[in-house]
Amino acid sequence: MRRRTVIIIISVLAIVILGGGTGAYILISQANVPLTGAASDQSTDRNRPGDGAEPTSDQANPTARQLSLAQDTAIYQVQAASARQEVEISGNVQPRESRNYSFSLAGSLESLEVREQQWIDQGDLIARLDNSELSYQIAELEYQIEQEAISGSPRKLALLRSQLALLEEKRTNYRLYAGFSGLVVEVPVESGDTVEKGGTIARIITRHDLMATVSVDELDVPRIKPGQEVRVYFDALEDTPVYGAVLEIAQEGTVTGNGYTVVDVDISLDQVPESILPGFSFSGSVFVSAEEQALIVDKRAVQSLTEDRGILYQVVSQDPLRVSPLPVEIQEHSLLEYQISGEVQDGLQVVSAAAAEEVMSQQTSAQNGFSLPGLRLPGSGQGSRGGDPSRFAPPADGPAPPSGSSGPTGPSGTRN
Repeated sequence: MRRRTVIIIISVLAIVILGGGTGAYILISQANVPLTGAASDQSTDRNRPGDGAEPTSDQANPTARQLSLAQDTAIYQVQAASARQEVEISGNVQPRESRNYSFSLAGSLESLEVREQQWIDQGDLIARLDNSELSYQIAELEYQIEQEAISGSPRKLALLRSQLALLEEKRTNYRLYAGFSGLVVEVPVESGDTVEKGGTIARIITRHDLMATVSVDELDVPRIKPGQEVRVYFDALEDTPVYGAVLEIAQEGTVTGNGYTVVDVDISLDQVPESILPGFSFSGSVFVSAEEQALIVDKRAVQSLTEDRGILYQVVSQDPLRVSPLPVEIQEHSLLEYQISGEVQDGLQVVSAAAAEEVMSQQTSAQNGFSLPGLRLPGSGQGSRGGDPSRFAPPADGPAPPSGSSGPTGPSGTRN
């Protein structure tokens, strides 16, 4: 009698265990909650309501992680804008005109009329050499001409006048005049110095009339034409554009050390700020096409794959935030923006690649569900054992395996 009672009790306990395991399995399978498999049994016990601890926000609301991400993620928008094809350039500015002034003969510097950092106008006197000996010769010829005009022959008078003209012309070599208006930037001599033929007396530049010679790749040269608009940004003034135009294109190329061929292109610059000095560096573009409508987007929203291809991550929904990759072709529009083309349209909302990676990771976790030790749910992609997930579904006409079992057997009858 006592033995039968024990058997009945064991049978009842087995039924309760089997029924409880099946119920837990069904409840878990039907729960449509996107959880990850990262939570352990210990963390579940610590945060279980009713044990003296409040549930976390993520446990209270399984989509809280996605909603929080949607609120904190910067969303960029594709916009229509005017765009032009351009060729990138860089270089250093230089004066449009600069000249080292010197005498064509040696002599003593009688006077110096300029100083450094002085503005000088075209035609102003720069310096004068001592020409006392030449002046004496000129005075003597002038006297002879006067005497010959009174009683001399016309032939001799004409000869004297010709000699005087030569001396007068020679006297111009003793004076230096400015050939253009500009700034005196160097004066290496002083009055009274003896100067050599060709020695520099003063250097003058066009301070505000600047230009540059830039090297253009041979593949881009056919698109460059004189008169095309130029826009540059100086390193010293990054946010201030300066405009100009193409002046001249060299008629021969130069082979670089890397084996590429480049062609020199002269450009002029207009209204250069006072703070820009000759020698300052810049980068910019030559606009080689007319304005046309194009789509642009912030560079932070593009995952660049190559120089002309990238990926956008378009926003599919915002509650919760879901994204989808979209391949595009890219090219430079400005320092901060790309011009894009492909299956995109004005107003498309996108997120950065870093944000998209986290969002898509959350989407994958929500689709895969979660796992418990020794139990693999259909579609979870997790669990302690592999194999066909359908093997873990409860039999249609029998109880589910108990939660503490080691798992079903395989076709061969051995444990998986």
